[in-house]
Amino acid sequence: PYANIPGIGGTIEPMSGMSALLGYEDGPPQNSGAMYPDPVAGSYCAAALIMALRHRDRTGQGQYIDIGMMEANATFIGDALLEASANGVVRPRMGNHHPRIAPHNIYAARDGRWLALSADDDAMWRALASFIGRPDLTADPRFATMAGRKANEWTLDAIVAAWAIEQDADDAAAALVARGVVAARVRDTLDVLDHPQLRSRGLFVEVAHPETGRHPQAGVPWRFSRTPAAVTRPAPMLGEHSREVLAEYLGVTDTDYDELVALGVTGDMPPE
Repeated sequence: PYANIPGIGGTIEPMSGMSALLGYEDGPPQNSGAMYPDPVAGSYCAAALIMALRHRDRTGQGQYIDIGMMEANATFIGDALLEASANGVVRPRMGNHHPRIAPHNIYAARDGRWLALSADDDAMWRALASFIGRPDLTADPRFATMAGRKANEWTLDAIVAAWAIEQDADDAAAALVARGVVAARVRDTLDVLDHPQLRSRGLFVEVAHPETGRHPQAGVPWRFSRTPAAVTRPAPMLGEHSREVLAEYLGVTDTDYDELVALGVTGDMPPE
């Protein structure tokens, strides 16, 4: 029933349920702003095609592949979907909090940046409390267990926030990680482009697109042991290779192709 509704990241995020979980406790649903469904669906489709081709090469049998952006993106919130379907529990929006872990949040730092940190277990909690100069917190019965810390999360957040606002985000993150606490400075898009680890892995590549020009973009995030993978050209325009592919691989004549265009089956424009 949704076949003719435009499928883009901005519409798929709410359709898949992702937007219902994005936002703060007292606020409305939000989109991510990053258009996650577009690369997610593309990656799933590419993986399905590769598996189908391998199956064909081994058995001679073809495969029917049914991939929708909405379903592909729903895997981002698979735990919440299972929780709702199995237990009838609809997870609320939690901002940057976690269903179980506390403290788990993003805190404003002195330099105008933000510090993300998470004390995933009791050892991390003791290390965090000691590092922020509050070892007494570990003896407080409100914070003695993870369940207690979660129940008193807002009080704990205020304590950590008062410490974080006096810190340099990068220095604090490095020091916390050295003590075994999960932490990182929050990075915006330009920060990520210059991240030394991502640069050293060659994640970002310069790609020239016929409509938008040359820009950096994320390349292939994984490495294969035997088959190099790299971005070698921009994403195709709508229908850019349709005539070529249908003619070369299916033997479709120009007359038949033009008829398919007239029927809205293919072409270089959305169907009317």
